[in-house]
Amino acid sequence: MAGPRAPLRVLVDGRGLSDANSFRGIGAFLRHLLPRLAELPTLDVSALATNATELPDGVSRVRIRRWAPGRWQRLEHDLLLRREIRKVKPDVYFSPALHPPPAMDIPWVQTIHDVIPLTYDHPVYRRGRTAWRWWSTRVVRATALVAVSEFSAREAERVLGLPPASITVAYEGVSPVPVAKLQRQPENPYVLFVGEFDPRKGHAEAFDVISRLGRRGYPHTLKVVGRIAPWIETELRGLVARSGEPNRIELAGFISEEDMAAAYQGATALLVTSRAEGFGLPAVEAMAGGTPVVAFANSATAEVVDGGGVLVADGDVAAITEAVAALIDDAELRKRLSEKGRNRAADFDWGRCAAIYASVFEKVALR
Repeated sequence: MAGPRAPLRVLVDGRGLSDANSFRGIGAFLRHLLPRLAELPTLDVSALATNATELPDGVSRVRIRRWAPGRWQRLEHDLLLRREIRKVKPDVYFSPALHPPPAMDIPWVQTIHDVIPLTYDHPVYRRGRTAWRWWSTRVVRATALVAVSEFSAREAERVLGLPPASITVAYEGVSPVPVAKLQRQPENPYVLFVGEFDPRKGHAEAFDVISRLGRRGYPHTLKVVGRIAPWIETELRGLVARSGEPNRIELAGFISEEDMAAAYQGATALLVTSRAEGFGLPAVEAMAGGTPVVAFANSATAEVVDGGGVLVADGDVAAITEAVAALIDDAELRKRLSEKGRNRAADFDWGRCAAIYASVFEKVALR
């Protein structure tokens, strides 16, 4: 009689915990998903990581060393990766970020966060299309693909020429956060915006909204949370300076998860003016804490918010300003939206996300 089967050995590319992705949604994705995977008795999870990388409890470190600067990092990683994988001999390799491996001789699973750089019409993205086409030629070789939303899955199938419904969808989750007390206005009221500066994130539209509110006499400021990388700081601060009410805009930079929870709780609303998202974790985090969400109805944002907040026509700054003003003026409306948001956020669970990934790992390992 066969004994219990040994846990499936899953090796994860953990570099997103320490590189530039650590400040973005991919870093948050890894910080929350990996410990849930490690809790599953059917999995033995290890991660490629440097000694300086902080790993979640239960995740074993496979130490890697990287020396190459800048654009040479990708080539260095490709050259060293196969040797590192052969040393570990995992059952499945998991690539959760934006650097899919070269051809593999073991099953591997790739996360698709979005294909926006291949579809969004902006000079910054057009200049980077060569690298993203390289990315797409590798992604389609994966044993299995998992997308963070239905929108991202369908877009990836369309853009990459994959068969319909060939991608598994695993929504990201949300960690428990305190319920915001939105029945009364804070002493120094503010609207929150979360996102690193990027052409598609809608900073200019958000700045326009707070300017319009200021001209109407509202005291609210706009708190902008997100890493300010050195190469974009001049452009971002110039955009603030050219806005109608620059003194109403606070650039808070990257903050800890604890401070982030407090920022959500103190905000009158979360403003989502992004023009394209693959998921939209800030909207889910805000809803989970009872902070009303006001957003443009586009991409995965509409899918994720879906009844848990206010959606207005994509790009309509006047309409989104009116929606925020209505929330400021009506405490009962804030209370109702707070409850709707919490109900919607209950649909997003990191444990459920981990279970879907575990199922995909199992399937590819048995092929």
